[in-house]
Amino acid sequence: MFRDIVNKMIKGKRIMEVRNMMKSRGVPDNVVVVIDAGHGGRDTGAVFEDVVEKDIALKTALWLGDTLKSVYGWKVHFTRTDDKTVNLWYRNKMACNVGADLYVSVHYNAGGNAMTMGGEVWANIPAMEREYDFNFLKEGYTQVHSRWRGVKDANHWYGRVLYIANPSYRCLSSIPSVLWEVEFVQAVKKFGWWDGKKKDWTHKGYSDVGFLIGKMAVDLAELMGR
Repeated sequence: MFRDIVNKMIKGKRIMEVRNMMKSRGVPDNVVVVIDAGHGGRDTGAVFEDVVEKDIALKTALWLGDTLKSVYGWKVHFTRTDDKTVNLWYRNKMACNVGADLYVSVHYNAGGNAMTMGGEVWANIPAMEREYDFNFLKEGYTQVHSRWRGVKDANHWYGRVLYIANPSYRCLSSIPSVLWEVEFVQAVKKFGWWDGKKKDWTHKGYSDVGFLIGKMAVDLAELMGR
């Protein structure tokens, strides 16, 4: 089932075809990426009814990492693979220790009202040398009937500097690092993506979130091939 979903995400092409296509566009196959599932352990993150951010972020992060490994052959490290507390210094240290070329932190958003929806990416844009628009992801949100909220500068995160752009976190701030707010937790409930009792995707969640993960995977490959 997983391979079928991946194939559909990448516009129906077979995985080796996608990998060869990306190589022809200058995407390296030796990228080391750290995938971070936001929150964890004592830190639940956003909660809406039975949708708990730490749980759904973990499922999404593991799926994204598996996609990057299977499609591009990248070396993937996870900051957590279960429900444990992980601090920001540990995240930065892991990026240092594994020689990460790329860092992706997966989150789900809170706030707004019952109708608020959409995903966004916070990026340490100066470390990326130039802004990248994540056009494939933008296309993905349109196709799952949500809203693309854009790419935002992590140096201006609600009046603060987000940790991925903070020089105190030397490794994360010096490589391309993004924080992906996949969707608002209330929208996850509205769309019927998540089964809180099973702590797993619904059929629609597999379809929609899987599609968005595929779009993110293409954008990350484009980013690393610039």
